[in-house]
Amino acid sequence: MAARSSGYENNDVIIQILQENPLCYLHAVKPYLHFGTTVKIPSLHFSHGANYIQQLKEQGVIVQEEKQGFYLYKQTHVSTGEVFAGIIGLCDKQGYLSGKIKLHEKTLTEKENMLIEHIKYTKMSGEPVLVMHKHNADLKAYLSQFYKKEPEIVFEVEGIVHELRLVNDEKALEYLSSKLAESPEMYLADGHHRSAALTRYILESKSTSAGFMALLMFMDDLSVQPFHRLVQCDTSDLIQALASSGFEVNESNEVIAPSHKRNFGLYMNNQWYALVYKKMEHNDLFLDVEIVEKEILKSICGILDSKEDQRVSFFEGNKPITQAVKMIDAKEFDVLITLKECDLDDVCKIADAGMTMPPKSTYILPKLLTGLTIHQLD
Repeated sequence: MAARSSGYENNDVIIQILQENPLCYLHAVKPYLHFGTTVKIPSLHFSHGANYIQQLKEQGVIVQEEKQGFYLYKQTHVSTGEVFAGIIGLCDKQGYLSGKIKLHEKTLTEKENMLIEHIKYTKMSGEPVLVMHKHNADLKAYLSQFYKKEPEIVFEVEGIVHELRLVNDEKALEYLSSKLAESPEMYLADGHHRSAALTRYILESKSTSAGFMALLMFMDDLSVQPFHRLVQCDTSDLIQALASSGFEVNESNEVIAPSHKRNFGLYMNNQWYALVYKKMEHNDLFLDVEIVEKEILKSICGILDSKEDQRVSFFEGNKPITQAVKMIDAKEFDVLITLKECDLDDVCKIADAGMTMPPKSTYILPKLLTGLTIHQLD
């Protein structure tokens, strides 16, 4: 059942999965693809997804746990040995509303509303929101004993091994709940739209659910990569415009993956350039992604909303930059801008200050599967 909900090359790949695997949870997540469209009509498409979920219940494919509990989730990348682990449970809606769970990205109302429509029909949430919190040595030591036990579920897909261990002993639940409650604050790492939509649904529909499903992880255990920018724009005077906007610009014979703040790579017309932003800023929270957003995309390229403007695409930092270079050489875009990853401490400072970051500021791992753990809301 479990599958990635995003990151596919195109919808044709997803359609093939739907045709070959009748149990895949993407039937519930992307039911509109059955109808040959990407335009979502809730009454038609989401009711189709709800029917799929009902069939899986009747077939005994979806199994409801009889006791309350946590899942301990572990993800191991076979090729690199990289391991991610955390606790899957519910984040209390009051903690979200009160600001204990802090946000660093704005949501799009239209996308949020469409997610609410999906929840109304399916009454299910199939993918945990990723929440990070500060390290707790006692909690980490306590969890280690459970990882020594055999998992209830273990499987490998796309080079990643996924494991689930159920914790439903009352004493263990009490201890874990108390330790998590002790955390002075938590930060939403990934899933801003889902958490907002789920909380709104719970409140507006007067759902009895205590909150939304989340994977809680220690901040130090996450991996942060940048989102590079692919841009369509006029390149004829771009170098001169950059130099006039506070950038030091130098040609380079190498692929540039920046390792220092205020440093950027730019590739166009078969040439790499090293950029260094020289303007002094009094605001310590003026991040690299904001420099690109304000000084390049908006001021030079005239792109006012990078999340909505089709002239901008975001390239995940865990992929080889050479793949993005090929897209420039193939004239799919005109310019590639490479960035250093954001520090999680800076992300937290932004959230603590009640500020938000530009869209696609961070690419945070792990990426979770949809349909592995499912939260029934009503």
